[in-house]
Amino acid sequence: MHFKFRIILASISLFTLIQSERATAASYEGFLPKTITEVKAFLKKHPSFDGRNIKIAVLDSGVDPGAPGLSTTSQGLPKVIDILDATGSGDVDTSVIETPNENAQVEGLSGRRLQLDPAWIEPNQVIHLGIVNGFDLFPDYVVDNYKKHAREQMQEMNKNYLDQTQKAIETLAAEKPDYNAKKKDLEDRLELLTRMEESYDAPSPVYDCVLLKISRHWRVVIDTNQDGDLRNEDLLEDYSIKQRYGRFEPETLTNFAVQTYNDGDLLSIIIPSSAHGTHVAGIIGANYPESPGRNGIAPGAQIISIKIGDTRLDGMETGIALQRALRMVKELDCDLINMSYGEPTSTPNKGWFIEQVNELIHEHGVTFVASAGNAGPALSTTGAPGGTTSSILAVGAYVHESMMAIQYGMAHTSQNNLYTWSSRGPTADGDLGVNFCAPGGAIAPVPASSQVPAMQNEWNINGITLCVRCHRPYPFWS
Repeated sequence: MHFKFRIILASISLFTLIQSERATAASYEGFLPKTITEVKAFLKKHPSFDGRNIKIAVLDSGVDPGAPGLSTTSQGLPKVIDILDATGSGDVDTSVIETPNENAQVEGLSGRRLQLDPAWIEPNQVIHLGIVNGFDLFPDYVVDNYKKHAREQMQEMNKNYLDQTQKAIETLAAEKPDYNAKKKDLEDRLELLTRMEESYDAPSPVYDCVLLKISRHWRVVIDTNQDGDLRNEDLLEDYSIKQRYGRFEPETLTNFAVQTYNDGDLLSIIIPSSAHGTHVAGIIGANYPESPGRNGIAPGAQIISIKIGDTRLDGMETGIALQRALRMVKELDCDLINMSYGEPTSTPNKGWFIEQVNELIHEHGVTFVASAGNAGPALSTTGAPGGTTSSILAVGAYVHESMMAIQYGMAHTSQNNLYTWSSRGPTADGDLGVNFCAPGGAIAPVPASSQVPAMQNEWNINGITLCVRCHRPYPFWS
């Protein structure tokens, strides 16, 4: 059978299974294996040992708190308790200060007249203003979807003008003295409309940002629909305070969190740079009270999202982002780090990052779990820091027959084994490189902005290693 046709059938089968009330324990095992890892047996014996009272820092592309399964823990507590950006890719300069007029209005940096809610205005109120291009915030796939939507709207509008112009040409009376001039004018108009449609490239949305203090606390409002009326926008605060988030225009399907710094002079708008981090968080701790078979490994755990994947660099991590992320882990007293990023190295156990990691692990009791890498099947292909740092637990990716049947639609499963792309040891200094292996594929949440077709915001991505996600994503229908 043709490969792509098999993939389509697998996608249809998976969607039907998710929708069906007859989904069995065996089928859920294929979603995210818990029997072969003995998680199921462990929780049956110790039901309260489901991750509760544990804070897990996900150092990744960022987590979307609005994704399915990431609302609450098994005890009803907020699942994603803080969202931070270590990359600075969503930073907005809000150092411009203005005073609202008597009608609670202020001119935004875009030139729009911004209408605030009078209830927000306190005596001697000052407003911090900022401005940001949406295309500078959004990952490429959101930009592409936005442009596609804008182009469809433009084509629908342009179609009316094309039809009107064509009809005017066909009905133009040839006996009129200025017939030739009018016909030429209409033909030129038709050509211009056609060229405009062919070359149209949607401009970036431009968002006004406003910061103001209400009862001594910084609040943030962003003109997400670009209409200047902020009264219909969410009035947000630093995410850690109330775990509230906003959403940009409907065509983006993009949720965002905010943090304020420097006494209101800097706003951080945090948007995942890819679906990767949300998928990882779902594998770690997704909680579905009405469908527990789809839970993550630790539904009681709470997640702290620390974005190290820079949107400006197509999700690549940077040294400064890693340094900031480790400081955040320490300040927030996290119990465990999950990091699925990595790079090749020929010098194991060396460097300033490794030194800071060792301090966190040995002096602060943090457990650090990381991907061994996706550079297999050759020997000595483990990446840094996971597979080349002795203090970090490095995980390889394993495929079980239950995963083959559900995730890939295989009628005849093959022998359980490592994925071919999973990195192998030993390291250059003779260490094993891989501490243990775990299921390397899972069906778990992704952001709505990923535009997942008919899959209820869940993807199957290869490279997951239990609670660790290897670096390279492979949506199985692509």
